[in-house]
Amino acid sequence: MHKNKIIRLFLLATCYSLLATNIFAQEEITITTYYPSPYGSYNDLGTNKLAVDTANVAVPSEYAAMQNGDVHIGRSLIVGAGGGSGFAYDELTGPPDDRPADGNVLIKGRVGIGTAIPNAALQVNGAISRQGTVFYGDAGTIATHVNLGVNSITGDSGGNYSYATIGGGYNNKAWTGCIVGGGENNSAEGGWSNIGGGKDNRTYTSYAAIGGGRSNYARGVYGTIGGGYDNSEYGWYSVVGGGQNNQSGDDFAYYNTIGGGYDNSTVGNAATIAGGMSNKIMVTVPSGGADKTYGVTIAGGVGNIAGSIYSMVAGGAYNEARERFSFAAGRRAKAVNQGSFVWADSQNADYNANGDNTFNIRASGGVYYAADKHEALWDIAEEMDVLKKDNIKPAELVSLGRNDTLIKTSQEYDDNLIGVVTSKRTTTLHLQSLAPAKENTEKRFISLVGRVYVKVNNQNGPIKIGDPITSSSVFGIGMKASRTCKIIGYAMQEEDFKDGKEKEVLVFVNVGHYIPKQEFAEIAVLKEKYNELSLELKSLKEKLFLKKEDKE
Repeated sequence: MHKNKIIRLFLLATCYSLLATNIFAQEEITITTYYPSPYGSYNDLGTNKLAVDTANVAVPSEYAAMQNGDVHIGRSLIVGAGGGSGFAYDELTGPPDDRPADGNVLIKGRVGIGTAIPNAALQVNGAISRQGTVFYGDAGTIATHVNLGVNSITGDSGGNYSYATIGGGYNNKAWTGCIVGGGENNSAEGGWSNIGGGKDNRTYTSYAAIGGGRSNYARGVYGTIGGGYDNSEYGWYSVVGGGQNNQSGDDFAYYNTIGGGYDNSTVGNAATIAGGMSNKIMVTVPSGGADKTYGVTIAGGVGNIAGSIYSMVAGGAYNEARERFSFAAGRRAKAVNQGSFVWADSQNADYNANGDNTFNIRASGGVYYAADKHEALWDIAEEMDVLKKDNIKPAELVSLGRNDTLIKTSQEYDDNLIGVVTSKRTTTLHLQSLAPAKENTEKRFISLVGRVYVKVNNQNGPIKIGDPITSSSVFGIGMKASRTCKIIGYAMQEEDFKDGKEKEVLVFVNVGHYIPKQEFAEIAVLKEKYNELSLELKSLKEKLFLKKEDKE
C-alpha cells in the first residue's frame, strides 16, 4: 500500500511541572493513513486532554492549566449533520460560507440535550439555568433581543432593536425595549412598551401597556389598556380597564381612568368613568370662568354627562353635572348650577337644580330617613343661639329672649315658651347653622317637633300620659299645665315622682296653647249664649226694619 496523505494533528500533551522549572513540552504525533481511506476512521483514540491548533494557545500556562478531560479548540469547530453529508472541514478546503468565525461552533445537524432523538435544531429536555446574557437572533445585535414568534420582527422593517422581545404568536412587532408576549398582529412601537397578547393591538408611546384584547390603541406615556375591544388611551398615566369602544383622555390629559363598559369617553385631568354605557366627561365653561375639567367622576349608568372641576354623576340615566362641585343621580337629574345637589326619581322628565348651592330631591313616593337604633325616637331640631351665661342643658326648656336669642325659662306658664333642647337619647334630624354664634351666645339644637325627653318636676302634681307640659317656676324645668297657657307638648309617659322631685319624661313636642276641659265647657256655654244673643239681635233688626217701612 502506498502512502497517500499525511494529516498532521497537534496534540498538546499533558502539562507537567518539570521539577520546579515549569517547562512547557510539546509532543508532535504523526498519524499516517493509506488509500482507500485518506481521511481515516479510528475506533479508539484517547488522551487525557486535547488541544487543537495549539498556535492559538496564547501562553504555555493556559495549556498547563487544562484539566484531564478538557478540549481546547484554537479556532473553530464544525460538526456535520451525519450520514456522510457532513465533514469536519479544515482551513484550506472548507467553504467560506460554512465556516464560522474563530472560536465558534457550527452544528449542521440537530442537538439534543437530555434526549437522543431531537426533533428541532435544539431540543432541551429538562430545566435550563442561565447566568449572564443570552443572545438570540443576529449575533451582531448591540444588545439582547428575543424573537420566538412566527413571521414576527423585533424592530422596524426587520431591524433587530435592543432589548426587544417577542414571546410567540404570529406577525407581531416589537421595537426597542418592547415586549410582545404573543397573539397576532400586535405592534409594540413605543420604547419600553408592552403588549401581553390578543390581536391587532398597538402601543405608540413609551412605557405604555396593553394586556390583551383586540384592536386596542395605547398612545399616552405610561398608559394602560387591560383588554377589551377597540379601546383607546391618550394622555399620560391614563387607564382603560376593558370593555369596548372606550376612550380615556386626550393628548394633553393626565391621570384619566375608564374602568370598562361601552362607548365611554373622558377629557381633562384626573377624570374617572367606572363603567356603564355612553357616558361622557367633557370640558364645559363654568359660571365662574373657563377652568379645565379636573377631578370629574361618573360612577356608571347610561348617557350621563359631567364637566367642570370636581363634579360627579353617581349613576342612573341621562343625568348631568355640568357645574363646579355639582352632583347628579337618578334619572334626568340636571345639576346645572354651581354646588347644586340634584337627586331625581324614576320619572322620565328633567329635574333641574333651583339655583347655586341648593339641595334638590324629586321623590314622588316620599322621603324616608331611618336609624338602626332599637325603638328609635325621632325629632327635628334647629340649631339656634342661646344665652351663654344661662348654661342651658339638654332636655331643658327655653323661651324667647332679645335679639333672636333664646334664654332658659324662669317662670311658670311662660308666655314666651318656644322649645326644648334636644338630647342624645333621641335620634334627631339636625338643621345646622354654619353661621358663628353671636356675642355672649352659644349654639344649641332646639326641638321643633317629634319625641323628646323633657325635664319636669311635681310642682303641679304627678304627670299622666296626655298631660300638657308647660314651664314651672324652676329655671328650665317643666311641669303639668292646669290652666290655659303656652305648652311645649304632651306627655307620653307617666311619672309619680316617688323617687325624686325632678325627672325626665318623654314628650311629644308640639308647641301651642292649651285650654283645660272645664274651660272648654265654660266656653261652650258662652258660645251658646252668644248664639242666642245673635238670634235675638237679628230678630230685633228685622222688627226695626219693618216699622221703618210702615212709617214710610
